[in-house]
Amino acid sequence: MGYIESKCPHCGKVNRFSCNTYAYGSPIVNCKDCHEEFVEKKFREVAVEGFDPRTTNPKFYVKAIPLFLVLSAVCFALQMVRVGELTFNKISVAAVACAAAAVLCLVQFIRIKCGFEDKSNAKHLEESRERLKDKSYAKKLASYGYNVPDEYLK
Repeated sequence: MGYIESKCPHCGKVNRFSCNTYAYGSPIVNCKDCHEEFVEKKFREVAVEGFDPRTTNPKFYVKAIPLFLVLSAVCFALQMVRVGELTFNKISVAAVACAAAAVLCLVQFIRIKCGFEDKSNAKHLEESRERLKDKSYAKKLASYGYNVPDEYLK
C-alpha cells in the first residue's frame, strides 16, 4: 500500500490518495477539500495505458540484483578502510540498504517468474475493465485526453 500526493488545480490543497504499489486505478479523482474533480496522471488505468513494465519484465530485477550487491560490497569496503571496523554510521546503513534492495529485487523476480504478478495484474485489469464499462466514465477519460479503446465508448 502506498500513497500519492497531488495538489488540487482548483483550490491548491494537497491531497493524499492511497494506492497500490504501481498506482493502478482511476486517474479521475476528487479533491478532499473542495470536492472538485481533476485528473491525477500518476494513476494508471491499465485497460487503457497497460501495465507498468516493472510488473512484467524480470530482466529489470536480474540486472538490479548484482548492482545492489556490488554497491553493498563497496560500502562495506569503504567502511573498513575509513573506520577499520564495522560500526553504525551512514556508510554501514547504505551497505545494509543496498543488500536489502538486492533481496527485494530477488523476491520481485521470483514473483514475476512464478506468475504471482500476472495474477495481481489480471485482478487490476478486471477492475479497470469494470470501471470502463461505465460509458460516462470512459467518455470522461477520453475527454481528458486518454486513448480509450472504442469498445468502451460505444
